[in-house]
Amino acid sequence: MRESDTQEPIGREMAEKILEECDKIIDGIDIEKILSKEKGVYSNYISSLITKLVLAYGLKNDAIRKLKIKDYNDQLNDLIINNYRVRLPDGLAMQMKKYKEIRKRFLEKYKIESKRLFFDDYDIDKELQPYMYHPPPQTQFFLRWRLQMQLQFSCILHFFS
Repeated sequence: MRESDTQEPIGREMAEKILEECDKIIDGIDIEKILSKEKGVYSNYISSLITKLVLAYGLKNDAIRKLKIKDYNDQLNDLIINNYRVRLPDGLAMQMKKYKEIRKRFLEKYKIESKRLFFDDYDIDKELQPYMYHPPPQTQFFLRWRLQMQLQFSCILHFFS
């Protein structure tokens, strides 16, 4: 194996620091700056939400790009990812509800239709590019492992329910 394939995943302490920084960006968002397309504000906001989803569920870029607005249920606080329904943690659920409202206002203001949950604010039809969020190799390893564990746990729960 190449050295880059064998890197250790990030630790709990590092993940918590990343989540704290994401929460600062998400909770401190100025909606008017997003609606006026102030450079970098929307991409930092979306990147923070996506980072939280990646840390929670081990999403790869392809899975993020495939998320549709219909996959998110703000009443049940869940999200369908790769045909699996996952419950969002309470804090992330509240942040996603706020995002859904911001998303709606943005699309209405610019008279745009989009089925995507996340989109590029300058080109709505363009898929989010890997550069928008691409975690370092050790984070990717950790996230894939975490997703595998969660999927196994979900399968076990489904089997016994």
